[in-house]
Amino acid sequence: MGKAKKEHRARVAKRNQRIAEEKGKMQREFNKLLKAEMEKLQEGENLSIQMGDKPLNFEFVDGQSKSEDNTTEEFVEVKEDNEQ
Repeated sequence: MGKAKKEHRARVAKRNQRIAEEKGKMQREFNKLLKAEMEKLQEGENLSIQMGDKPLNFEFVDGQSKSEDNTTEEFVEVKEDNEQ
């Protein structure tokens, strides 16, 4: 293998490592923001989203209260307002 190929492989490896680090950093930041948003929502803040002209109201329900297994899943129930 020539010197140029070795140098090229080294540059590619360094670039790939940098990309992987940036990707991991972005994923950690996204997870941090998502966790913060979920905590805000679970503290009882009202969540209302407009879908077209109809508002959708969400209510967080603890999955353990409806079943007896020890899962950590949380369920979101969607309620539609039928008011016109």
